[in-house]
Amino acid sequence: MKIFVEFDHFKVIFVENFPNSAKLSSKVAEALQENTDASYLFIATRESVINNIDIESSVLLDTLCPLWLSVKLVLHQLIVASFTYSIHRYLIKKGNVDFWCSFSIFHKQEFPLVTAKSLMRAVGFCWKLDHVIKIYSPKVIASTSIYGTFARASAILARKYNTSSLLVQHGILNYENYESKILQKNIAVWGERDKRFWLKNGIRPENIYVTGSPKFDDISQVKKRDINRNDSYSFKVAYFPSLTGGSTISEGNAIRMLEVVMSATASIPGTQLIIKTKQEDSSD
Repeated sequence: MKIFVEFDHFKVIFVENFPNSAKLSSKVAEALQENTDASYLFIATRESVINNIDIESSVLLDTLCPLWLSVKLVLHQLIVASFTYSIHRYLIKKGNVDFWCSFSIFHKQEFPLVTAKSLMRAVGFCWKLDHVIKIYSPKVIASTSIYGTFARASAILARKYNTSSLLVQHGILNYENYESKILQKNIAVWGERDKRFWLKNGIRPENIYVTGSPKFDDISQVKKRDINRNDSYSFKVAYFPSLTGGSTISEGNAIRMLEVVMSATASIPGTQLIIKTKQEDSSD
C-alpha cells in the first residue's frame, strides 16, 4: 500500500511501511531539501512490494535490465542462505539453545530449488523495478541497505536513468568489506560519528547527510536499554551476533564463536542464550 506524505516541496512516497518511516522521511527530506531540486522522494525497502505491482508481461519484455545483475544478486542470496542453513543445522543439533532464524524456509529438501527460483524472481523483479522507475521518474531512490535485491538493483538502475540514489542508515555501520564499493551515491546517517566512519571509507562529504535518529523518541530505545539489566528479565545474557546480512566472518569461525559463547554461558546459573542471525532484525 502506498502512503503519500507532503513535506514542503517534497512528496515522499512509501511503497512499504518500515519502522519509523514517517519520522525518517521527514528527516531525510529535511537534509536533502537545500541540496536538491527533487519534487519527491521514492522509498522502497522490500522486493516483494515491487513484485506485487501489476505490470503486463508484454511491457516487461520491452524494458532493459542486464541479466548479469540478476545473476549477481542471486549468487549473493545463495551464499547467505547456505551459510545460515549450516548454522541452523548446527544449532538444532545442539538442542540446548532457544533459536529463531528468519531463513528457516531453506529446508534441506528445498535447497536445490533455490537457484532456479531465485534467478527467475530476480530477473522478474529487475524488469519490474526498471519499469516502475521509468514510469515515476523519481529524483531520488532511497534504500535502507547496501546489499540485497532492491538496494543493489535500484542503485544500478538509478545510474541508468540519471537518478540520484540514497542509502538511509539505521545506525548500523553495515559497510561490507567484500564489496568493492557502495553503489548508492548519497548516504543519510544518524550523527557525526557515523559521518566520520563513511568519510574514512571514501564517501565524499557533500554526499553525506546527517539526519539524526528517528528512533530516539521511540519506546524501543527503552526496551533496548532495559534488556541489559539483570533484574529486568529472567535471563542474564542476551547475545545477538551478526552471522548473516553483512557478516564477513567465515562459517567455520562463526561456529567456533558459537561454541565458545555456549560453553561460557553454560556455566552461569539461570542463563538463557538467545541467538539471532540477522542483524537487521530488531532486538526488542
